[in-house]
Amino acid sequence: MAEALLFELATEEIPAAYQRNLFNDWQKRLPILLNATGLNYKKVHTYATARRIAFVVEGIEETGKDTIEKAYGPAKNVAFNADGKPSGALLGFAKKVGIPPEEVLFEETAKGIYACASFVRKGTHLRDALPKLLNELITTFRFPRSMRWGDGHTVYARPIAGYFVMYGKTEWDFSVNQLKGTVLELIPQRPVRGHFILDKDPIVVNSAESYSASLEKHSIIVDVATRRELIERQLKETAAENKLQLVENEALLNEVNFLVERPRVVLGNFNPDFLRLPDGVILSEMNQHQRYFGMREKNGKLSNHFLIVSNADTTNANAVQNIRSGNERVLRARLSDGAFFYDEDLKRTLESRVDDLTQIVFHETLGTYREKVERMAFFAHLFGADSYPIEKLTKAAHLAKADLTTQLVFEFDHLQGEIGAEYAAKNGVEKEICTAIFEHYLPRFQGDTLPQTRLGALLSLADKWDNMLAAFVLGKEPTSSADPFAIRRQSLYIIQILVQQKIQISLSEVLSKSLNDYPVQKAKENSKALEDKILQFFKARLVTIFESEGFDKKLTRAVIFSNSDNVFDLFTRATAVKLIAEKDGESFAALLAAFKRMAHIINESGQAHKTPLDTALFKEEHEKSLHAFAVRLHTMVKSHTGDLTEHYKKIFTEFASGKNVVDEFFTHVMVNHEDTHIRQNRLALLSYTLSAVQNLIRLEELS
Repeated sequence: MAEALLFELATEEIPAAYQRNLFNDWQKRLPILLNATGLNYKKVHTYATARRIAFVVEGIEETGKDTIEKAYGPAKNVAFNADGKPSGALLGFAKKVGIPPEEVLFEETAKGIYACASFVRKGTHLRDALPKLLNELITTFRFPRSMRWGDGHTVYARPIAGYFVMYGKTEWDFSVNQLKGTVLELIPQRPVRGHFILDKDPIVVNSAESYSASLEKHSIIVDVATRRELIERQLKETAAENKLQLVENEALLNEVNFLVERPRVVLGNFNPDFLRLPDGVILSEMNQHQRYFGMREKNGKLSNHFLIVSNADTTNANAVQNIRSGNERVLRARLSDGAFFYDEDLKRTLESRVDDLTQIVFHETLGTYREKVERMAFFAHLFGADSYPIEKLTKAAHLAKADLTTQLVFEFDHLQGEIGAEYAAKNGVEKEICTAIFEHYLPRFQGDTLPQTRLGALLSLADKWDNMLAAFVLGKEPTSSADPFAIRRQSLYIIQILVQQKIQISLSEVLSKSLNDYPVQKAKENSKALEDKILQFFKARLVTIFESEGFDKKLTRAVIFSNSDNVFDLFTRATAVKLIAEKDGESFAALLAAFKRMAHIINESGQAHKTPLDTALFKEEHEKSLHAFAVRLHTMVKSHTGDLTEHYKKIFTEFASGKNVVDEFFTHVMVNHEDTHIRQNRLALLSYTLSAVQNLIRLEELS
């Protein structure tokens, strides 16, 4: 017989992030634990709200089928004593399989003759297996913080109120022996309940399959995806009813989804005078502190209306008014604080705050933020010397960090950059610099927007470059177990910005100039060693990034560790190689193998590179063809004009087209000719041809 199985664990309200992670853990581990029982089942549904987590397993057997299994015991030569009686080994085996020793059979195997027996393994009983399964499920998840309560020994994120188990239409009780040694022996059984305040009586669940529907009749939505969709729909509908547009916030929606179980949206508002505050401040107060959703007018301006996702009965007008007024009062107090900080900050210009950065330490060895912005101006000039005059870059760099001295950023540190851009605009700073102040923090996390303006990109590069240099100079570069300055992430952003902005610059040149100007003597004394270490780190990061994008590992390394340290150049080169290799991978691989053969022949000769090439010594048409092919490659490599991506596509297309030329040369031309001059000239031809390829790809990486 197969029925549905229901289990619910009821708790006090658990923090949203904790419960969301627990829900994801149960979704992943529950099928594994069920499979381990050997019981057949159809499907698993996992449910969660802030105060409960549950699952329903469809069509799970109450008792597994008996199976006939075969076991092997001791070898025949040790199964009996000298007197012919069963040895201890045989007696132990017979006891294990549950048959008399005289019924044990012997079977010849590849290793010899061994005792064997067939026995019936009883099927698992769900009622016996379930307590241990639940104990594993409940106790092995680790919350960031847990607690004990009362006199019990149970450890959990918040107090557990009880549990409920139903199989089919029958509520299950367990004996003391069945629960012994599990967390369930310390937790009371209790019926399923609805809202912790609004539903006074237990909810009747007629069958395990009807769990979700039974709770939904009481407005409790236990299905996580359904509840999220309901909240999102209510938010958008309420915004539309008021001719407004919801400010969508995926992270907040996911959090609120685990704060409520009977979601109802309530409209609130605040004094329009607060709209003079930067949008980021208002939305931060609403989103991060109060979990409200903002809305905008059709013209894009922030509205003074906001949305509350309540966990209440909104059919009662008095309840709605209480929810609205209470939340409005709290938000009003928080916005008043923000307005005070804002008004105080505006009493000074942003530029007047630059020298205040001398009071904020960047690092004890590297000085203050005032010194950091000086370095940023210098680094921005290194990356974009042709884009902006040093005066403009310096002004933008100086203002970039000035908002760190404001009260508003002290209160809302995640708004640094955004507040600076707002204050700079109010001070009449040109728009390009205002935008760059905000953009220099981008990207703030993986997947975030990259700077869209050139000035913002240069400031962002300078800031992250300074952080990266600081880590290496101070000996805090990334290791396998630590990355205190988050350099892996920041190097990724540097690479992304260089590629997006198509900035062509030699990393080794920038490194040399940067370290020579760095304020730590150690950087100057060990500049060459540091330069090599940082350059190798960047190239390794490029390999990792390209591989994650689906680039072939060996081809990627062959490109990255070639003669270039120009990130954009390497990216376009790797992209072109990827396209050509994917178009005809087999031919491309064969061509690379032929060039590796060239390298091997030249290395064995040890002198070809010293011999000048003389085309007059060519004896075969295939020599001339190979030479013409090599000349075309050399010419194309040197004649870069226009789009770099197209440039490399053309080069590698030409490279791939040379397969037949190279094959024909090796088929019809004897390199090791008996005439010394001809032999050396052919080696010189191979060397000349190979050098064109070595400018593009490091063949050693392909072995």
